[in-house]
This record gives sequence, structure tokens and C-alpha cells, in this order.
Amino acid sequence: MELKHEGYLYIEEGSMFTTWNKKYVIVKNSSLLVYKKDPEGVSLAPTDQYSMENATVVPVDKNRDFCFSISFPNSKPKHFSAESESDMLMWINAITKSSVFHHAMSIDTSRYDYEDYEREITLEIKGMDCVHCVQIVEDILSETEGIENRHIDVEVGLVFLKGKFSLLILMNNLEREGLLVYEHNN
Repeated sequence: MELKHEGYLYIEEGSMFTTWNKKYVIVKNSSLLVYKKDPEGVSLAPTDQYSMENATVVPVDKNRDFCFSISFPNSKPKHFSAESESDMLMWINAITKSSVFHHAMSIDTSRYDYEDYEREITLEIKGMDCVHCVQIVEDILSETEGIENRHIDVEVGLVFLKGKFSLLILMNNLEREGLLVYEHNN
């Protein structure tokens, strides 16, 4: 599975005097690559490259239309501007998915594949903070074959599960809805 979104964005650059420079940006799997121009057919190295691990993206007001900010751990936020509101929303969606993709790819899934394995597990679910999100989690748990018992503790964001089910499928279904899922270690 490959996650990819690309196109031109304006990037705020400079410290004392900021300018907005048009750059070609590619979000690919769990990386964000910045080029001076479209690298199609040309073997250019990116001018900047960022890991999307624990990155967050939000719309911001920067006295310019359609701006958003990406925050990386241990780094100042980077500010971007798209051509339109719909373009900005597509970029925010792609960047959010890239951060989730990084998390999903970092999980050792080899022990999660088996449906014939009786398991008791606690999952920590980030993003389950509204009634709608809790309903999404409930619906996914209801549709997952083999879950015999479940309990959702919304206050702490934990889900307790017991049964013979594919944890990999369950985690993928939850993350597809934009929720971050971790195995909770007591």
C-alpha cells in the first residue's frame, strides 16, 4: 500500500523577513519531500525532507489564504499555503494520513494476524474524544467477527477486548477512520 499526494504549495521561509516561495511538495508514505520544482523526469534531490512521525497539521491564519501548519517533534512548525480551500483540505488530509501511516508501519503486526487465537487485549485509541468518534469505534467493534466481550472506557481512551479476532484488521479499520491505535501496556 502506498500513500502519495503531490503538487505545488507556497512555503513560508526566512526568519527576520519571511517570504512565501512556491515549491513542489510530495507526501509519500510517512515522509514529506520538498523540491524547488516538479522532479518528474528529472533526478533532483529534495531540498528538504521530513519524517511524519508524530507530526500534526492544522489550518492557521498567517495573513495569507489557505494556510496550514505542520508541527514536527523538536522543531519549529512549518507554514504552507495552498491555492484553494479544497486544495488545503486535501493536503491536510494527506498529511494526517501520512502521520497515521507512519504509526501503522511501525507496528509489528506479525502476531496480530491470527483469528483463531484467543486473546485479551487493551487498546489505547487516540482521537476517541467525542460522541461521534465513540460511535465509530462501537460500530467497528460490532462489525469485527470474533469479539466476544468489549468495554470502552471513554475517559481514558481505552478499549478492553476478548475473543478470537484479527487484531490487524481491527486496527486497520480504526486507523482508516483517523484514529491512532496503540496496544496498551499495563
